[in-house]
Amino acid sequence: MLNLFTNLTKGKDRFVSLMISLIVMLLLYPVMAELEMLKLYGLVLAVELVMATYSIGQSRSHLWIAVSLCLPAVALQIVSFAHPTRWTMLMGDAAAIAFLGYVIFVIYRAVLRESSFTENNVAGAISVYLLIGIFWSVVYSIVAIVQPESFSSYKIDEVGGMVRYAGGADFLYFSFVTLATLGYGDISPKTPLAQTASWVEGVVGQLFIAITIASLVGMKVADYQTKARQKKDTEDKD
Repeated sequence: MLNLFTNLTKGKDRFVSLMISLIVMLLLYPVMAELEMLKLYGLVLAVELVMATYSIGQSRSHLWIAVSLCLPAVALQIVSFAHPTRWTMLMGDAAAIAFLGYVIFVIYRAVLRESSFTENNVAGAISVYLLIGIFWSVVYSIVAIVQPESFSSYKIDEVGGMVRYAGGADFLYFSFVTLATLGYGDISPKTPLAQTASWVEGVVGQLFIAITIASLVGMKVADYQTKARQKKDTEDKD
């Protein structure tokens, strides 16, 4: 445990710290819903965007691209919180989509390129899975802003151009239900665009699990074979 915290502070287990922050963020959802503070969830997402930037900061080129995408995403999330209109919400979501897509790509490529099985790789894979769920929740939010009739439970309360309530926070729940192919049906897509986004997420979730498990198992087998070969070479020398 001490070694884990030492690595976190030194940046060696960046994906572990990202995974922990994502889990904390997702667990905050029911708490904020109970306290009727879901409008603040966009700010929580902004903090998570900063954390995600830190997680891929080992490469200077990736870091600069991430920062250039993260800054407008965070700024627009804050603007949409302070001045919630359809346009500010749409711009904030679009910026978040661009950033999250890039982070998912970079982290997943790093996980698949690793030659050895480590806790950091597993944490990276879990982080990508959670980020995919968050990514698609923002996609659904964009779809619902463009087509408010897209989802059965979506509601938007707009007064003088300012949005008082839009059921966008429910999309986080709907996204993970769809990603895990649970299909409860309490929230359902009603338009072709929303239906297409839903089934695409379900397919992506299944492909991700299949590809990732196969890759991690392959890393574990390769590590075992390497250790067995090294042990045999040591015994032969003796």
